[in-house]
Amino acid sequence: MRIKTHFRTRVQEHGVLIAVIFIGLIIFACRYAFVVWDSDKPDVFSTEVGKTINFQGIIATEPDKRENSTRLTIDVEKVPDRFDSSNEKKNSRNIRVLLTVSRYSKWQYGDRIQVSGKLQKPENFLGDTGIEFDYISYLAKDGIRYQMFQPKITLVSRGNGNPIKEKLLKIKYAFTGKIEAVIPEPASALMGGILLGSKHSLGKDLLEDFQRAGVIHIVVLSGYNIAIIAEFIMWFFGFLPKRIGLTFGAIGILLFVGMTGAGASTIRATIMALIAVLGKGLGKTYVASRALFLAALAMLIYNPLILLSDPSFQLSFLATFGLIYVSPIIEEKFSLTKFIPEKFKIRELVVSTLTTQVFLLPFLLYKTGMFSVVSLLVNLLILAFIPFTMFMGFIAGAIGFISTTFALPFAFLAHIFLSYTIFLSEFFANIPFSVLTTNSFPLWLMVVIYFFYFYYLWRFHMKIPKNL
Repeated sequence: MRIKTHFRTRVQEHGVLIAVIFIGLIIFACRYAFVVWDSDKPDVFSTEVGKTINFQGIIATEPDKRENSTRLTIDVEKVPDRFDSSNEKKNSRNIRVLLTVSRYSKWQYGDRIQVSGKLQKPENFLGDTGIEFDYISYLAKDGIRYQMFQPKITLVSRGNGNPIKEKLLKIKYAFTGKIEAVIPEPASALMGGILLGSKHSLGKDLLEDFQRAGVIHIVVLSGYNIAIIAEFIMWFFGFLPKRIGLTFGAIGILLFVGMTGAGASTIRATIMALIAVLGKGLGKTYVASRALFLAALAMLIYNPLILLSDPSFQLSFLATFGLIYVSPIIEEKFSLTKFIPEKFKIRELVVSTLTTQVFLLPFLLYKTGMFSVVSLLVNLLILAFIPFTMFMGFIAGAIGFISTTFALPFAFLAHIFLSYTIFLSEFFANIPFSVLTTNSFPLWLMVVIYFFYFYYLWRFHMKIPKNL
């Protein structure tokens, strides 16, 4: 009876939120059913797999530069004349093709190009631990159903993309150029990843070291990085009247995210930041849990396929959920001891790091089959310096537009901490048995573990006595 009364009280307290989430879930279910049904329909390329075809399209996203190649996502505009008019409806459907081209190609976002090459379907592949990665679904979430390797490309025209995004990308490239002018490789590549999400220029070996050391999340533009940047942007406009400052801050956050490519974790963090800004402007209390669920729901309604096919979204949601709901439990345990001091936010860093490590472990084992034994220690040694490193790198890049000489002192400080991060990652990644792997962590086991996680969280946050 006490449990039912307690639960009913909690439901009444959050009635509006529950109603919004319930309606949102219905919309999401309808959207998901429609998207899956629509993706199963044949298109004009369905019968052309394995053949050499020609088409015209526009580069729809920022070119993805890897260590040995560049990947271009193409929105198809025109298909060959040999397709008969009976396929007119099929031709009108959106088709995306992923092209793999030379690492040193000069193609840009918004280029209209003529493509000739062998059309292929994506295939799943096995990771280093022997677990299959669902590459087909991963690409399908972005509307990509076909790919080509080293096709022949002819430029038709430039500047056919979103003009705002084109300007933002020009600023991004100019900024990274200034960083590269004052910070040597590979530290400059790491700074590009921390500040702007440009992780692939680090190279495969170094990326693998970051993954084995359990700090790959700092290389990509994760929610942690976005939170730091959002706080800086809001601080920068803090001198303005409240509502004007909040408006400019929100616009600044949106422009920054647009410049970085807007990955799933970035979008999630951005929506939560904007909800916080809106709440502050309206004089409302910001509740992180509500913001998280509203952000996730908005993203799922927009693109339902990310729920099952985007590891970035899954990891970002789980990590943030853990920080909101699990960290209070660990904090409560640590408050009983003075072994970990509160000075310099050391305890806060330990709690947040341990929270994400423990809460994400079942999911990571299921998805990658990899567990970094040294991850907790490496995160503790590195994360405390990331905000300072980001700030120094930003100042160095910004001043670089005025004078390279004046930017050097800030670049020197940034380089010290970037080199420190790289050294620690490489050192710990190459320690024997720093990573434990498995190729058979079953789905049912992950589900069982999370069931007990959520049950314990429910009891803790509902404050129900354990003898009930």
